[in-house]
Amino acid sequence: MKIPIIALILQGIPEQIAVVTLAYVIAGMPFAWKKIVSMGIILALTSYLLRFFPILFGLHTVIMLVLLFILLFFGARVIFMLVWLQAFLAF
Repeated sequence: MKIPIIALILQGIPEQIAVVTLAYVIAGMPFAWKKIVSMGIILALTSYLLRFFPILFGLHTVIMLVLLFILLFFGARVIFMLVWLQAFLAF
């Protein structure tokens, strides 16, 4: 299913920024807005690109969850188990 580029800009990016911000709140971490915005943009672009592939319904959600985990683990330097909790609760 193709998403219009305007929907990506006006809905997708802010929505993913909100997901990453929620993960930061769950962990009780101080906001690092440059990291949060960059992670949100990466997640939104990945979601946009995944829509072009013929994958099973729901598989894109699993891929996005794993990507959120990876971004939080390496980008925010959070404890491994806390990152899983953040990712599952935020997504």
